[in-house]
Amino acid sequence: DLDKANRLPKILARLREDVADGRIIALQEVDLEWAGQLHVFFAEQDYAVVFAQYGNQHSGYMGVMLAWPRTAFEALEVDISKLADTAPKGVWPKAERSTLNRFGMFTYQGMKEVLGCSPPDFNDRSDGEWRLAQSRANEAIFVRLRQRAAPLSRSFVVGTYHMPCLFGTTEKVRAVNITSQLLLGRLSSFAAGDPVALMGDFNMKPATSSYQLFSNGGSLPGVTQGLSASDVTDGSLLPEVRGLDRLPGVPLPGGLDSAYNKFYGKEPLFTNFAVSSFNPAPFVETLDYIWFSRGQFSVVACQQLPTSKEE
Repeated sequence: DLDKANRLPKILARLREDVADGRIIALQEVDLEWAGQLHVFFAEQDYAVVFAQYGNQHSGYMGVMLAWPRTAFEALEVDISKLADTAPKGVWPKAERSTLNRFGMFTYQGMKEVLGCSPPDFNDRSDGEWRLAQSRANEAIFVRLRQRAAPLSRSFVVGTYHMPCLFGTTEKVRAVNITSQLLLGRLSSFAAGDPVALMGDFNMKPATSSYQLFSNGGSLPGVTQGLSASDVTDGSLLPEVRGLDRLPGVPLPGGLDSAYNKFYGKEPLFTNFAVSSFNPAPFVETLDYIWFSRGQFSVVACQQLPTSKEE
């Protein structure tokens, strides 16, 4: 079932159901091999497609894809951006050059052979999270659409993004929050007051500082107030959002709602159930969301996801 030749037909079958309903479709982790086949599929369904790739050879140069029915929506504007390049001048730390080898006479590989494992990553810089966020090449797609059946109706913005997969240390969480703030700032600037819907794999769990950033539309005062009043009464998550004021930007008015949470009153038990050779224990978490401008859209239907790990 995990073989690509078996998976693609199943994915296309699922997409046909969505196309039959005239839905706007956002995909993440689309590699070059599948991108061409998906272009053909959507073209035959009279869908317009935007694809933005950023990965490396190991990931198949994967990227994100956004598609919409041409007969239903008029495309007014498209924006594709590498988020790290959207940061204002002077935000990223200056590169530091050193003639010293941190492992002395050994190369990295030589030290690995001596230790019998990978050497520790000596990163004692206070700006490590900024360098980490800067190194990520992930791209976002935003499209401004208008209903063809109502040419005088208000335009709206849809977007998709795949957040870098960074879990664990405070530094990694801060890097995700920096990237989130760049994403929300870029979206707010592009939307220019139009309502938005943002879909993607955001690699963040509910009840985290990253989730709060999206819920508050990038408003830092809202995030810190929300964290202080939430289950995190000791304020332990507050350091994760410190320093984000280095990124100027206009928050999305009113913040964002999660479609699933809005419809069911809570997020699903999980959107990701993965088992890898690196860890025999399943990774079962909610990481994927559809965010939309609070008060600007209504959720009229939402597929219910499993309520137990056994389903």
